[in-house]
Amino acid sequence: MRRSDELHRIVQQIMWLGSRSLGRSVADRPLSSRLVRLAEQGLTLLRDEDGDEVRAWLQIILGQALSSADEGNRVINLERAIGILVRVARAVSRQERPEGWAVAQFEAGRVYEMRDIGDRWANQELAMRYFRAALEEATPDRDPTLFGRAQTALAKVLMERGTQLGREPVEEGIALLEQVVARLDPAGFKELWCDAQSALAGAYNVREAGDPAVNLERALRIYRRIDAVESAETDPEQWANTQVRLGVLLMKRSRGDRLDNHRLAREHFTGALEVYLRVGDRDEASSTYDKLSIVAGTFGEHEEQLRLLRAALADRSRQGAPHLWARTALKLGAVLLDHPEAADSGDLLATRRQGLQLVEDGVAAYEDVVTVGEHGMALYRLAVARRRMREWDPAVSRTDEIAALEAAVAKLRGRFDMLVTVAADLGDALAERGEWARAAQAYELAVAAADELFRACLVSTSRRRRLTFTGNLHQRAAYALARAGRPGDAVLCLEQGRTRTFNEALSPDQDQLRQVARTDPEIHAAYLRAAEAAQDLAARNRELGRFTSAVDGGRAVDSAEYTLGEQVERVRAELADAIAGVRALPGMNAFLREVTMADVTMATRPEEPVVYLAATPSGSVGLIVRHPDDQGPPLDVVWAPLTSERAEAAAREIAEVGRTNGRGLRALLTLLGDELVGPLADRLGPAEALGGDLGGDLGGALGGDSGGGLGGSLAEGPVAGLVVVACGALAHLPLHAATLPGTGEPLAGTHAVAYAPSVRLLLAARRRAEATQPPPVLVAAYDTGQGGGILAEPEATALLGVFGGGRRVTGGLLGELPSGTHIHLACHGGYVPEDPLASGLDLHGGRITLADLLDARPRPLERARLVTLSACETAMIDAGLPDEVVGLPAGILLAGGAGVVCTQWEARDSAAVLLMIAFYRRLLGSGAPARSLRAAQAWLRSATVADILAEEWLPAELRRRLAAPGVPERPFRHPYMWAPFVLVGV
Repeated sequence: MRRSDELHRIVQQIMWLGSRSLGRSVADRPLSSRLVRLAEQGLTLLRDEDGDEVRAWLQIILGQALSSADEGNRVINLERAIGILVRVARAVSRQERPEGWAVAQFEAGRVYEMRDIGDRWANQELAMRYFRAALEEATPDRDPTLFGRAQTALAKVLMERGTQLGREPVEEGIALLEQVVARLDPAGFKELWCDAQSALAGAYNVREAGDPAVNLERALRIYRRIDAVESAETDPEQWANTQVRLGVLLMKRSRGDRLDNHRLAREHFTGALEVYLRVGDRDEASSTYDKLSIVAGTFGEHEEQLRLLRAALADRSRQGAPHLWARTALKLGAVLLDHPEAADSGDLLATRRQGLQLVEDGVAAYEDVVTVGEHGMALYRLAVARRRMREWDPAVSRTDEIAALEAAVAKLRGRFDMLVTVAADLGDALAERGEWARAAQAYELAVAAADELFRACLVSTSRRRRLTFTGNLHQRAAYALARAGRPGDAVLCLEQGRTRTFNEALSPDQDQLRQVARTDPEIHAAYLRAAEAAQDLAARNRELGRFTSAVDGGRAVDSAEYTLGEQVERVRAELADAIAGVRALPGMNAFLREVTMADVTMATRPEEPVVYLAATPSGSVGLIVRHPDDQGPPLDVVWAPLTSERAEAAAREIAEVGRTNGRGLRALLTLLGDELVGPLADRLGPAEALGGDLGGDLGGALGGDSGGGLGGSLAEGPVAGLVVVACGALAHLPLHAATLPGTGEPLAGTHAVAYAPSVRLLLAARRRAEATQPPPVLVAAYDTGQGGGILAEPEATALLGVFGGGRRVTGGLLGELPSGTHIHLACHGGYVPEDPLASGLDLHGGRITLADLLDARPRPLERARLVTLSACETAMIDAGLPDEVVGLPAGILLAGGAGVVCTQWEARDSAAVLLMIAFYRRLLGSGAPARSLRAAQAWLRSATVADILAEEWLPAELRRRLAAPGVPERPFRHPYMWAPFVLVGV
């Protein structure tokens, strides 16, 4: 056969084989080897007269085929391919053959991206350079196929780099892939469209910017679109790849029931594994075994987990793919450490040592692989493994554990999702050793990462998951900062961790807005538009995130919540721009800024410090911020022995108080006094007497000729103020009623205690309380139904008499709230732990819920100086997220109220009526709410039956009850009777 005929035959065969999209299946590898032989034969037959174009074409075919051939050594084949394709990329003239030049650039980039040996970052840099060069010629209009391939390949490299370096490369990759998807018709470019969509879904899966739950749902939707056009029959391996990716996302998914998601993930993985085993793709089969092991671990199937991990490791080479081998080795080592019995070896300690060795080997395998994020998490797993091993083998050093944690932190800077866990664990380990300065630094990294992740959360589900994961991190960090001699930073750390869900809902005061309107009406209008849009979306967001069923631990979340996240992201950016515009105005740089230490000091008043309290595993810390005119240090630190574990146990006991009629309450209050409040009271020092403010004529202020029963009990001893910001589990506790060691008296005996969700909310409440107040107008609402209680109406009637009139309301409360300066609600109420936004007050006209208060526009309590909730459990907050203070008190402050009197447990109606009447009579006698409440409680706990019966204002039903036989002389002395009422705000 003549040379030219032989060459023509080879070219025809190559073109026929090349039309089959080689490289998408392992079944193509033998064909790729055949292509190698054909291309080599063709190149040997070439003569100068055949032209450079044919030579370049055959060389590109040879390079493509070598990169996917199954014959020979893969590494050597790929290096040959790189050499050939780089020479072609340099040889082909861009001016003479722009299309061929672009193909050569793309192919050179593709093989560099596949390269595992050498410097991974350098290989990726070269790959991206070649891909970008190809895209200069391969536009969507000139060559849509090459455009789609090159831009998708570039985006994949960016996505991989983003998982190690941060969010910017991933964001660039998403933008590139969205262009490809928008320009390609899936009917005409099915494979390219599917590849681009798959890469786009993968980018959303690893994306740090935006809400994580929203990103995951986007990725799921994309993979399901791909699944609709692929099938196991026509696209077996591509279909299997999509099943694996669907399974991975389902394991990470927050929407729906977690175990159901894992069962569905197992189905996807199993289907994919069957395909991989059938076609002989051992690499993908190994990866799928690895993922199936995670599902097995979720269901506690540890023997199956070990079997799957060993199957995965059998097909992974430490030399050929060290990072893949290391991933499985780390998992296998962890299972052997935690569940050695599953190995059935008989020697548990030896099995655990084998597990630790596997983890150490896995970490060592990363030393030659430039995957910073993975290496960092491998080091973290090593630290955890050493910590676990130390439980059984004291020879394992804590120093080695800390060294691994420090190395992990160093590699994870900027990777917030990983850093938050690792840095917090490092802080914990250093705190256990008392190395407070180093612990504080580690905690600060963790707090910064946690806050960055929270800011990215857009929907309620994501926010709750993030806050739950963060837990008491801010308290632990603050404790370490205070121990390290940085109490100011400790204060700001605690404030930073408070009411994060509500911070965006806080509005500037009206004076600020009027100043903005005068300075720049356009900026004022832009802010109002953005704020209103943000508030409307926040209301919708809250509603979609409500607990509505037993699904997923009480959540049946509408898919609209995740769609809403995209709107929230846009509106939040608009609000941020509007706020930035306001801050640029003269004198407005502090508009809605983060709280500073100057703000905390501004929240204090003479003889009324602000005190932050936090409990941690190491003990408790109190941070006393005094007014500049007060004696003592401006910022004082108090240490107390109460641990977070004991505080959480106490919070659980308080939750039972109402159901046990106060049984065990006194012992609990003694514990709080001994281990927390007593040391705080000692440091606060003797309270300064307020002279006539609480003495002498107090009986008259309470109304009538009461003699010594009222005046004497209230005139004893000094009194001062105190605002407590109680963090974590301490937010559930009646700290004002804690029994002080030595005196046996409660803290409220010497201090008028108020509580604040945060200084940010406290400052807003102070601005409203200290503004010019109109004459007091009482809105008294009560339930006329059987559930309202016999005393609800007499209580409201008595208080209307104290005010000399007002508005009596039995329904339509939301419409009446704006008319009152003082709102009194005498009715039944309740806290709903599974859905805090449903907590509320029951009136004849229906329930007024926390959600109603938060969503009402305009804010219904703008005129309200004080709101009193004379109902049961109205001070209770979300037990799962105590630092968010999700409950009626914070809702009322956000709705415009300056102060809220509410109850921490079920209040007895007789005690409530007496306390409320005494409180309001004192309040209208020029008393401040906190001091008036303290005075009324002091009177109630010491008053005798004779003292009370002597009061002319006593409602008839109460008079009848107290005159009945068997009533104790001091019927309300027990703290169960007087202590549930607290003031939140000012």
